[in-house]
This record gives sequence, structure tokens and C-alpha cells, in this order.
Amino acid sequence: MSTGRPLNKNYDPECDALMLYYAEEYDYDYSLELTDNVIVDFDKNGIPCAFEFLNASKLFGFDKSSLMNIKKINITINVTSKLIELNTLIVVLVHNKAVSNSLQKSHVNNVNIPELNLAFV
Repeated sequence: MSTGRPLNKNYDPECDALMLYYAEEYDYDYSLELTDNVIVDFDKNGIPCAFEFLNASKLFGFDKSSLMNIKKINITINVTSKLIELNTLIVVLVHNKAVSNSLQKSHVNNVNIPELNLAFV
């Protein structure tokens, strides 16, 4: 598994959308909607390069002001010939205390994404 790929983060409280994207330049190819509120963008090599979480406060169970104080995010994505699994751990400050929550989403690999296992921080 490749580990430690850095992500930039951008949270828009007005839209309640959290966007995480690969810190280095990439060639966007297509997007895959894992669920109604979770979208993964892939580059021309079939590697995930961005993650978008719509209705992020509801998905992660934090209020919008807490999502403005994200301290840590870890994402792992595991793709097999049959399934795409996304695991997200987020740590925010709530009343000056670090609080974490996780989110697991999966989707049938019906678009033939090559097998991979990556981690992002």
C-alpha cells in the first residue's frame, strides 16, 4: 500500500461541502459517485486524486463550525475487481478538544477501476 500522499482541504460551510484533493498536480479524467454525497475523482492513470463530501456536516456528524477546524484527515481507498471501499477518519476541534469520527462507503467496481490500495493524509 502506498501511504502518506498529502491532501489539500477546502471546506465551504455555505454549501456544506468538503473537498480534499491531491496536493501535487494531476491530470483529471473522471468522477465516480460512490454514494449520493461522496464523489471520488480519478486521474488519467486511474488513481484517486480528489474526494468530495456533500452535506459534510451530516455525513461526519459535526456542525459546520467544527468542520472549519479540521486538524487531521486520513483516507484509505481499496479497490478490488469487485468493490471500491473508501474509509475516512476526520479529527476536528470541538470546544478546544480533538474529536474524531469516521466514515466508510463502498461501491461496486462496475467501471473497471484497476486494483489499488492507497492512503492519503
